[in-house]
Amino acid sequence: MRILHVISSLAPRYGGPAGWVPQLAVQVAKRGHEVEIVTTNADVAGVLDVPVGRAVDWAGASTTFHPLSAPRRYVTSWSMLAHLRGRIPAVDVVHIHGLYRFQSIAAAAVARRWHVPYVVQPHGSLDPWHRGHKRHAKDIYHLLVEDPIMRGASAIVCTSAREERSIRDLGYRAPTWVIPGAIDADALREPAEANLLEHTRLQSDGRVVTFLGRISAKKGVPLLVESFVYTAAAFPDAHLVIAGPDDEGIGQSLTPLIAKAGLADRVSFIGLVAGPEKRALLQRSDVFVLPSADESFGSAVAEAMAVGCPVVVSPQVAIEDVVRESGAGLVAQRNATDIARAVHAILADPAAALAMAEAGRRVVDARFAWPSVAGEFEAMYEAVIATRRAGPRERRNP
Repeated sequence: MRILHVISSLAPRYGGPAGWVPQLAVQVAKRGHEVEIVTTNADVAGVLDVPVGRAVDWAGASTTFHPLSAPRRYVTSWSMLAHLRGRIPAVDVVHIHGLYRFQSIAAAAVARRWHVPYVVQPHGSLDPWHRGHKRHAKDIYHLLVEDPIMRGASAIVCTSAREERSIRDLGYRAPTWVIPGAIDADALREPAEANLLEHTRLQSDGRVVTFLGRISAKKGVPLLVESFVYTAAAFPDAHLVIAGPDDEGIGQSLTPLIAKAGLADRVSFIGLVAGPEKRALLQRSDVFVLPSADESFGSAVAEAMAVGCPVVVSPQVAIEDVVRESGAGLVAQRNATDIARAVHAILADPAAALAMAEAGRRVVDARFAWPSVAGEFEAMYEAVIATRRAGPRERRNP
């Protein structure tokens, strides 16, 4: 099969799909298929320092970056559109990642023009939290732009049953495939160098409470900081590490609260971490907390579980059912008191924490390993190609 992934950006600061899509491309290519990625060089307010207009190796995947054009707000790239017009007729299936950006409109339009089947993976962009913001404007926009894209899809990829229900509630009727996010557990478990965390001011034998992800409005970092006031009082050696880009300024706005609580030396905002540094942080953590208002999966939670770190999540994190059923951690309501109680229960009971750690490792190996997840994507692509709509299709070389 010839598979083309289209995504707005692969900049690490965007998190989630930006890091995951290249891994998916690599894993499916290992199964004997031709896989490539088309994207832009967007990186929040700037651009990535990458060659544009030609295929390069990005995290092991063949990737073509394109320069941004006006209007940049929608991550527009007319160069990308020209590339898609030349490339899509020669592939078997197009995998569109995300909505509300130029790449989904462009890729879907070209795929429909050439009768090439495409699948859409919203990556949470259709979940209730996102749809609830500026709802009236979004409803009009969906009617005019996004609904035709979704109706034309040969399949919709969901990372959880929760996300699938949200999509069904919106009335979309394209076939859905529920395929979880995959975790490279072996890489995460490689021993990490402790000196990579020297800048976090952690005590060598202190307890570490960790958040990892973009510090965005929905993630609940203010709730976590508020809850840590109680955790810090109960455990004098506890330290809160918040890792992730603070592009919305939410972390910075919490500085007065942290200082007033006398916790300036016990709360660290360390910015974006990746690779060995992320591995070192997760391995050093005693409990991982994600009190998000809406997550279609929760990759960072699964990564913490992979290294044997007990987790605390809110009910709105889709992976909460896995956490609850496997015993890999606790589910707490989205308020400071309940979060603090859950963290306390883990830190105060080493035997229970060890059992959670072992459960987390087991469930990740059983459900989120790359070989099985890549196989599910391969099966979906094959099914989509086999059942594509009848119609004229002209192939030509790119």
